[in-house]
Amino acid sequence: MIRADWPLGKIMLNAESLGIDALWKKFELPFSKIERLQMGWMNVRVIHHAPGVPSSIKIFGIGLPGRLRKAIAEHNLPVQV
Repeated sequence: MIRADWPLGKIMLNAESLGIDALWKKFELPFSKIERLQMGWMNVRVIHHAPGVPSSIKIFGIGLPGRLRKAIAEHNLPVQV
C-alpha cells in the first residue's frame, strides 16, 4: 500500500501521468493505466492496473479532492474522476 499524507507526500500532474512521492517511494502512473480516481472527503484513492506499482494507493490532504478535480478539468487530462 502507498499512502501519501500532506505535507510529506506529494502528487504531481503532467500531460501524461500522475506522479506520487510518498516520502520513501516514488511512482509514475500513466493516465492510460489509471481506471479512475475515487474522491473522498480529504482523500483520493487511485484505482489502477499499472504493473510494478502497489495496488492500494491513498493520498490524503486538506482540500485535495477539489484541487485535483479542478486541475484535471483545467488541463483536460484523460483520467476519470
